[in-house]
Amino acid sequence: MTGKKILSLILLLSLGLLAFRPPTQPRLDTTPKLVIQWLTVVHGNGSAEIQNILKISQSMVQTLKTLPNFSESTLCNDAFQQFENSVVQFKQEQHGEDIWCTYTKNFDDLQALETQMTDDLGHLTIRRLEITGGTFYYDISWSTFPCATNDTSVLTCEWAVQMPGKVGANNATTVEGTTLTWDMSNAATPYHFTAQSATGGSDSTVWIVLGVMTCLCCLAIILIGGGIAAYLILRKRKAPAAAPAETGSTNPAGPASLP
Repeated sequence: MTGKKILSLILLLSLGLLAFRPPTQPRLDTTPKLVIQWLTVVHGNGSAEIQNILKISQSMVQTLKTLPNFSESTLCNDAFQQFENSVVQFKQEQHGEDIWCTYTKNFDDLQALETQMTDDLGHLTIRRLEITGGTFYYDISWSTFPCATNDTSVLTCEWAVQMPGKVGANNATTVEGTTLTWDMSNAATPYHFTAQSATGGSDSTVWIVLGVMTCLCCLAIILIGGGIAAYLILRKRKAPAAAPAETGSTNPAGPASLP
């Protein structure tokens, strides 16, 4: 299934869930009722995955419990089956009091990820998506995004990236550990996301320097070892010869006296 179809599916489900929220019901908390997040996870070896996540708050779950035949334990797949006849399987997880419905697609390398994003997500321009010289570079822009809301306490949309290593320069809305998040609730606004992270790899120049340093260290060890050996040899040669061992008298013994 394409990313565009998954995107449309999540949006439709979100609108459907919001339709069951009584307009006069007081808010149980200040957390958004629904959060739609598109999370890209990039690994240090260049592989990646896209996770389409629908986060349903506990207050929304309480509202949905008023529906007939509602099952909290199978909420995600029960809801999405109404649209896709069980073609897509969403993983359901409990995060605190919230329920997350997640659909994941894996990619062997960043080129495959870029192709998927470019083909399936309209209005997207990928300026840079690569790991080089021990640094991951992320630079994409949107002209518009198909998710908007007039009330962010009810529905918000997020774009997130889990970086492969220590996070460097970025323009994310929030940063938590290695995860960067941009708020995309205003679909009419153009977006430009930039970020970098250190992957821990080294470029060819670093390896050359390390090789030279290793050779110098080996040469130093050889020179020091040779110097010590030469010193010991010279010391042995200069040592005075040992005195000969003392022997008995060379005079022959006289004849034994007779009585």
